[in-house]
Amino acid sequence: MAFVNDVMKTIIKARRRIYSQKEMSHYLDMTFREYQLFESLKFSISRRRFEAIIEKIKCDIPEHYIDEIMEYYKKMEEKKIGNVVNEDRKTTYINPKIGISIKIDKIELKLDPENVTSIKVSYLNNQAIINHTNRLSTVIKECGTYHLEMIGNWAKANGIKLTV
Repeated sequence: MAFVNDVMKTIIKARRRIYSQKEMSHYLDMTFREYQLFESLKFSISRRRFEAIIEKIKCDIPEHYIDEIMEYYKKMEEKKIGNVVNEDRKTTYINPKIGISIKIDKIELKLDPENVTSIKVSYLNNQAIINHTNRLSTVIKECGTYHLEMIGNWAKANGIKLTV
């Protein structure tokens, strides 16, 4: 499974080879808005969804090229996580572990699923306690509900023990 922002970059590269500069400026402008949306979402993509994106933005990429792209991302993800959850002819599902960076009061907090063992979120005290693999804890105080929910959703998505 590829990440959409990587797929969009690949499509833009393919378009540069297919279209002239004049056509490219029009297409790139259209794709860039979509690319910004996908970049902000950072969700993973199946082969079927990838084909739908290609069709929607009217980019002709040969079938064998799509196979190569999906195979490349599959290998890349296998290196990161080590296992393919489900595989068939049309869709390759891989369980991605995603790291995020949250900015709270000008302090940037980087969360990496491989370094976090559990998270305790307290809406009453507006704080989150993040336990790391090296037995250290990070305490985030005076944290808004939005950030607490974001941290909680991230923990659920990555299978990290969450206590509320």
